[in-house]
Amino acid sequence: MTSAQISHIRTTFKNIGATFPRPVAQAIADLDTLTAAGTSLRVPTSEDLYAAAAEAVLSDGDMLEDSHVIRIITAQTLAGPTGQALSYGLAQAGAQRITDAFTQHADAVLATLKDKADAAGQVLASSYDIIGDLDLSASEQILSKGPDAAMAWASAKVSAQTVRECSQAWFSLAELTRLTSTIAPTLRIADLDLDTFEQVGRAADPWDIIRAGGTIDLATRTTAKERTAAHAAALQARQADHDGAFTKEYRKTHSFI
Repeated sequence: MTSAQISHIRTTFKNIGATFPRPVAQAIADLDTLTAAGTSLRVPTSEDLYAAAAEAVLSDGDMLEDSHVIRIITAQTLAGPTGQALSYGLAQAGAQRITDAFTQHADAVLATLKDKADAAGQVLASSYDIIGDLDLSASEQILSKGPDAAMAWASAKVSAQTVRECSQAWFSLAELTRLTSTIAPTLRIADLDLDTFEQVGRAADPWDIIRAGGTIDLATRTTAKERTAAHAAALQARQADHDGAFTKEYRKTHSFI
């Protein structure tokens, strides 16, 4: 999964026009260099090795110290039996370097994602002021409101996609670096009270959050934990209220009070 997560984060940053911290960018460039090196190696055959050994012997040399023989053996060792070992090994080494860089600079990467997502959220809020409480799929109704609504609609669709991509990259980064515990996708992009959370659902679309009165606010490492804890506490408090009300009604019904 590591390569998929790295690829996803890279694609997201490209799509949203963001820049990685310099050490992360360097680790990514290193991975590309290592990948190219792994795929460019021509794996010598056994016939190549024997021919080189024969040439060394016939030239009155020591085939065990001949540079050409040593080079072929080194290439064969690195490539492995199938010829893919070097490509795989270098890719793994490069991926580990990126993982380390992402882990060391996770907060900076999250801050970049947050800046982009929150800015997109502000566009969604402004678009909502013009479009009103309509689903973004209701194109005919929105376009009937005029050119301002049409522009707001176009901006809202782009911005909603930006928030989605930032949220998904956030998740990939969390999986890659183990930076935080699991958080509901909705709480990842907005700090909502329990009632609003249940209204929009556990994996709400950004536009639905705006329609419900919420604000796009991509979580940080700290706020992700705070939101998850607050959500659990709210559920517990509701259950306690429910249990208390049930007990009171039960006692009343059975003449205990």
